[in-house]
Amino acid sequence: MTKIAVNRILPNPEQPRKRFDKEELRELADSMGENGLVQAITVEAMNGDYILHDGERRWRAAKLLGWTEIEANVQPPLNGTGRQDRLVRAMVANLQRADLDPIEEAQAYRKMIDELGMNKSEISRKTGKNLNLVDGRLKLLELPESVQELVAGKRLPADRRLAEALLGIPDRAAQVKTAERLAASGANLNHAILACEKIAQAIREQSRIEGTPALEIAGQRVRVRKLPLMKWDMLRQARQVPAWPVVVQAAKETCVACSLRSMASEKTCGDCPAVELLRRMIDEC
Repeated sequence: MTKIAVNRILPNPEQPRKRFDKEELRELADSMGENGLVQAITVEAMNGDYILHDGERRWRAAKLLGWTEIEANVQPPLNGTGRQDRLVRAMVANLQRADLDPIEEAQAYRKMIDELGMNKSEISRKTGKNLNLVDGRLKLLELPESVQELVAGKRLPADRRLAEALLGIPDRAAQVKTAERLAASGANLNHAILACEKIAQAIREQSRIEGTPALEIAGQRVRVRKLPLMKWDMLRQARQVPAWPVVVQAAKETCVACSLRSMASEKTCGDCPAVELLRRMIDEC
């Protein structure tokens, strides 16, 4: 371990972590200023300079403090497999500390596949992550970017089943709108998946119906199927009507398909999870 000049250190070009919270960096800098550097960074010697392998947050905090030198474990230059080794080492270090959000993790896996030619099994072996988790993270990258941001910010679960349910909604704009509503409502995973499935079903049904009034949904004109009147449904149970038409239709579709439809009443429907989800979505409209 040796001290090296802070200004001779270059960030790892393969670093999967892209988001660094300014407040957290300031807190780390304050701690380092008070207690010193508890753990040295790891760098690779490269033509008189150094490439970071582990410790970018500590390096950034040192720069905030105005330090000119920092303690480092210096590794010899990598040859041939440098890019792959830097990416994998950075990935493993971040994953061990849970520093990556799910989208950064997914983007790193995608980079390993597209740029390094690795397959999912190799990624699983190199990073120590379950193959199903790797596959599930990659599925998140199929979501619209704004929905990925909700996942990265932990406002939506990073769960493959939810990603597939959202992607099952035929319209891209409706996927975004649904995700925003679910994030705002704080719905649990199972309720969120159910809501996505019902909305997808409603939109598909509407697109097939002809000769009935059209509504504007997610920027498109779609047909709404007329449903039989019911003495009681979740809209009556919730005692509110959502502003978003597709949610109204999905609510009606859910009640029509319910096995307890013939017994529907305020008492029977009192514990229906779909009603609670509907109320949360209405509150956020």
